Amino acid sequence: MERYDLLIAGGGAAGLSLAYRLAASQWSGLRIAVIEAEVKEGNDRTWCFWEQGEGPFEGLLAHRWDRMDFYGYHGKQVSLDLQPYAYKMLRSGDFYAHCHKALDLAPHIHRIQDRVRGYEKGTGSEGTEILVHMQQKTVQAPLVFASTPLEGALDEARHGLWLNQHFKGYYLASEEPLFEGLTARLMDFRVEQVDGYPCFVYVLPTDAHHALVEYTVFSPDAWTNAAYDAPLHRYMEENLGLRDHFQVLHTEYGQIPMTDYDFVGAWRRRYPDLPGLVPIGTMGGLGRPSTGYTFTNIQRHCELILQELTKTRKADFGARMPSRFKHYDRTLLRVLVERKYPGHALFERLFDRNPTALLLAFLDGQSRFGQEITIMNRSPRPVMMSAMIRNMLGNASVPKG
Repeated sequence: MERYDLLIAGGGAAGLSLAYRLAASQWSGLRIAVIEAEVKEGNDRTWCFWEQGEGPFEGLLAHRWDRMDFYGYHGKQVSLDLQPYAYKMLRSGDFYAHCHKALDLAPHIHRIQDRVRGYEKGTGSEGTEILVHMQQKTVQAPLVFASTPLEGALDEARHGLWLNQHFKGYYLASEEPLFEGLTARLMDFRVEQVDGYPCFVYVLPTDAHHALVEYTVFSPDAWTNAAYDAPLHRYMEENLGLRDHFQVLHTEYGQIPMTDYDFVGAWRRRYPDLPGLVPIGTMGGLGRPSTGYTFTNIQRHCELILQELTKTRKADFGARMPSRFKHYDRTLLRVLVERKYPGHALFERLFDRNPTALLLAFLDGQSRFGQEITIMNRSPRPVMMSAMIRNMLGNASVPKG
């Protein structure tokens, strides 16, 4: 049976971000394997996130914006100065190609194309090993970073606070320079708010002729792929003047769980005797329950992992964020789940009444406690306090729609 010092089970944003860093020559003393069910390529999705300074994939960015607009449901426009943050767009095709090239050039990285079926405790000369069972073979290592799905976890998550952030987007090419001078739109709520759940569009022009236009919904269940087309075309016609003479270069469709479910705890319950099995990515609880943003948290977690690996391969690799942000996330998520205050109105109030950089720091888990009190005071306090109290009492309200 093949043995490695370290295994990364699963590709995608989390697995490849970590593998890319470990492909550096400083880690050449480790024998590392990366397991991917399929070698991804092409633009199957676009990661958009805000970030200060330069990130690890800065040279790959399709575009970045320092200023954006927010539009409320009734048409109120709020100009957003993001600095010192920038909103960044990274296309998956560029990310995949860059990471795979780095892995191919690293002799200590071994790539395995196979599908993981499960994990089991094994033994080795140095103690506990983790057996990674795949469809074609089994390998082992003392330390495994896993972004593979945990069977049944999402079904369990639906029993608590849960929304599905689902979306479909078009990357457009317009014959006329319709996007020239157009400010990017972070959230545009001037669309139907279906069943009382937040629905919005974001528009990210990359030049005068090209833009990503994506329709996003927070609701318990995703729509069919075709269900987004009519509202997307209606928005494009009414708010961008796009009726014809444009081409859809590619589409993307996806969903992100927004939940307070303890994914890491679920892994520990499933594999109590495998402390060296470390979940990462969405399955590692890195998706923010209140926003769905995951990519930046993945990068922070990767940096934490590398810091710990320089000390010992038996360290705590958990993602660290002050615990109070879990309470903030649960509170905001509960308000959106229960629909006792319109989601579009909540976001408008947050963006209209707070400096953008402060709000982004808060949503990113990087703000200070005094700043957070200010933001809470500018939110619908009775609604937020009621939701916070119900969270403390453990009263989960699960939508049936």
